[in-house]
Amino acid sequence: MKAACKLKNGVFHEEFPESRCRNHDNSLVNRPVGCFEDQKNNRILDGFSYVFKEDNSVEKCRSFCYRAGFIFYGLEFGRECFCGDSIVGESIHSSRCKEYLCKKHVMPKAVYRYDVDSEGNSEAPRILFLLQLNGRNERQVKRLLKALYSPYHYYYIHVDQRQPFLLSEMKAVAEMLPNVYLAPNRHSTIWGGASLLTMVQDAIQRSIVMPSFSEWDYLINLSESDFPVLTLHELEVQLKLNPHKSYLSSHGYNTARFIQKQGFDFVFVECENHMWRVAKRNEFPRNLRVDGGSDWVVLHRNFAEYSISDDELAVKLRTLFSSVILPVESFFHTVSTFFSNLLIEFQALVVAKSRVPFQVLSP
Repeated sequence: MKAACKLKNGVFHEEFPESRCRNHDNSLVNRPVGCFEDQKNNRILDGFSYVFKEDNSVEKCRSFCYRAGFIFYGLEFGRECFCGDSIVGESIHSSRCKEYLCKKHVMPKAVYRYDVDSEGNSEAPRILFLLQLNGRNERQVKRLLKALYSPYHYYYIHVDQRQPFLLSEMKAVAEMLPNVYLAPNRHSTIWGGASLLTMVQDAIQRSIVMPSFSEWDYLINLSESDFPVLTLHELEVQLKLNPHKSYLSSHGYNTARFIQKQGFDFVFVECENHMWRVAKRNEFPRNLRVDGGSDWVVLHRNFAEYSISDDELAVKLRTLFSSVILPVESFFHTVSTFFSNLLIEFQALVVAKSRVPFQVLSP
């Protein structure tokens, strides 16, 4: 298998560029902050810890703390790596840091933000509703369309390639409404599959080159089980109040634990409608800050276009996330480097425990 061969030969990952964020100061990278006395019950860096028994190094420790978004990292006892956003404890003489192989020093990492000017828009923003459909419940889909429909907006429908009945029903809908488009390239949008991200990228790419669909300002993805609690007008007002901004929901807890629980430490390959775990990802690309959260997103046009662009970061992230399970839960959060000040923390999905999940579009 191609992925397995690349892993074996150490060429699976590409080298990512250093951040081009406005406040990234490369002179701060790897600069020692000081020497500190560390205790097991009172860690000087208490964000997260790793143990690399055979290949711990300054660069590897920095890479793992960097991808999880921590400000400082430190090495200890030759195999331990600690991350954190603040240093708890008093510094000691630098000579004490020469007692161990990896040296007890703590070093800073750049913190990222990027500023882009935005302007208001006097008209209601146009929305591209991306309906990613599965199953056979066409009545629920039609209720959803009825609640959200307006000739002013666009409706891009992708039907899972394993659902011929739902496809035939949606063809009838698309034939009646000129601003409803049925995706010709269909994927098996399995849970957690790389094809989910490919489907979203296809929708962005195809819609911006279609003359009758190209004027949208925001993309919102929904499933066949979702239903809005805001009216369409209320949704338009919410978007108008925050021009040029995208809505992403964060995981809401320690990023390093999120990375661990999401399975980033393993390589997955999609084949025959399954995501197969083919190997452990012993190395992760350097210079990469990972984040994630909900896969239900509201993307501004500029952000969406950047995510499918030929920029080095976007290209390499698309390649990387083709081997990640649940890629939509992390890809847009991670590729948002240049739009970090144009993001709004937003929880788009509320689950009714006694019924099927439904999506709530609310501020």
